[in-house]
Amino acid sequence: MSNIHFLYPYWLLLIPIWLLFLLLLFILRQRRKYQLAQYWDQFIDPQLQPYVLSKGNYSITGKENWLWSVAIGLAIVALAGPSLHKKQQPAYQLEQGLVIALDLSTSMLSEDNKPSRIQRAKFKLTDLVKQRKEGQTGLIVFAAEAFSVSPLTTEMTTLTAQVEYLTPTTMPAQGSRVDRAIEQSIQLLKQAGLQTGHILLLTDGAAYQEKAEAAAKKAQAAHYTVSIIAFGTTQGSLIPLSDGGGVKNNQGEQVISRLNPLSLKKIVKAGGGFYSEARADNKDLERLMAYYKKNSLLAYDKNKTGKQQLYTSINDGIWLLLPLIPLFLLLFRRGYLLSLLLLMFIVQPQAVYAFEWSNLWLNDDQRAKRLFEQKDFAAAEKQFNNQHWQAISAYQQGDYQRAQRLLEKADTAEDWYNKGTIFAKMGKLHEAVSALQFALKRQPSHQDARYNLKIIQDHLLTKKLAAFAKKNPQFAKKAAKNKQKSKQQHKQEGQKKVTKQEKEKQQLSKQKPTDLTSQQEQERFKQQWLRSIPDDPSGLWRRKFKQQYQQREANDEEEYW
Repeated sequence: MSNIHFLYPYWLLLIPIWLLFLLLLFILRQRRKYQLAQYWDQFIDPQLQPYVLSKGNYSITGKENWLWSVAIGLAIVALAGPSLHKKQQPAYQLEQGLVIALDLSTSMLSEDNKPSRIQRAKFKLTDLVKQRKEGQTGLIVFAAEAFSVSPLTTEMTTLTAQVEYLTPTTMPAQGSRVDRAIEQSIQLLKQAGLQTGHILLLTDGAAYQEKAEAAAKKAQAAHYTVSIIAFGTTQGSLIPLSDGGGVKNNQGEQVISRLNPLSLKKIVKAGGGFYSEARADNKDLERLMAYYKKNSLLAYDKNKTGKQQLYTSINDGIWLLLPLIPLFLLLFRRGYLLSLLLLMFIVQPQAVYAFEWSNLWLNDDQRAKRLFEQKDFAAAEKQFNNQHWQAISAYQQGDYQRAQRLLEKADTAEDWYNKGTIFAKMGKLHEAVSALQFALKRQPSHQDARYNLKIIQDHLLTKKLAAFAKKNPQFAKKAAKNKQKSKQQHKQEGQKKVTKQEKEKQQLSKQKPTDLTSQQEQERFKQQWLRSIPDDPSGLWRRKFKQQYQQREANDEEEYW
């Protein structure tokens, strides 16, 4: 009996409340009985009352009360989950975490793997994520530094959605620091509380071989394997640039990026993992998944032979439901349960939200981000705890007033940039200029803020010139006269033909200055300006990585292409 315990003991708090209710009911019943006895004493001799008065109503009511008391008492104990025995279960869980490290160094732009190494790596990453049926997966990117893109999660859609926007141009500095990628992966796995896991590098080479091997040994010592799927060929390829040229070294010679399988295999050997060169089919991924499965089973067998055992308590409360069945049948015979059933059909049910098991492991901001990605901005705004993201959600709904209020306490450059964009959407261009200037004051390298500021200032200047021309018609006439004089001189020089473009200019010169300041023209110009505001997710990652890079005070080491 010493093993008896309750799985949900807080339900037992209802027992004293129920006993107090029974005591109160008993006192009221006795009081009522006493009052009735006094009443009948006035008319019937107490010695004759047992033979004259009926006791049927009292006895039936007493039985019903006792039935209710026993039924509710048993139900409370059943809800508390009494457990009389335990069941032995494995102390090891097969789920292991996987962190994928994607190489975004410039050499990944080489095209010896068609269409390019980076595109092949992204395809491979997406295929791998689709094949993973269980376990948590995280994503980092690396070049000269390693940066987290997604923590370990079971939401594969969220992870793969970001891959499209990650390119070598998003990285603040170039290199191929595999060692830092491994260290960042170890940190992610430990933060997730996983005792075992895997690190997969999608790369074409490693700088600082000794450091990379040391990092791999560190990972293996922490029970995390290091595997590599390599991209590129031993023949190599030029590294193309956006201007059509290629990367050159200090001597002005074009650099050819070649795959060095031997160096990568040494890293894998140090990390106790799996190595394969990327294939056009998915044979490499099939072998990788088979390796991961085998590794998990070995870990299971090793753990199972240990001394520790895991016992799970069994809920025996279900057996208490058996005596409740006849009790409820008796109550049903009296008509009480039938009344309750009718009441359940009459009362309209309230709307409920579908529960997803995956939501159990997400915090409010993670749930809100999922709603935001699904473009349910109203629900995302209510779910977000982060005021910055609440403002972005309100902005996406077109509620610029609320978005502006949420950013009243703007402090960072990004907040001031968003605030400037909101002011521009509201037509408050002067306030937008001030906000963007504040953003540049806090972060002079903020290219988007600088670009938007120039557009707004040019627009304001155009409006001022148009307003000046409207208020000074003599200025407009003088400008038109000078243009006519220039036109006559041009004709005298013997030009007999004019191009289509010059005809359009002549037609525009005939318009009145007031035409340029019409409401329709201003609205058209405003819409063109609003459409020109950049909406590039790659830029968001670029700024985030650059900010993190500046904070880390990375060592100034030689770049590796």
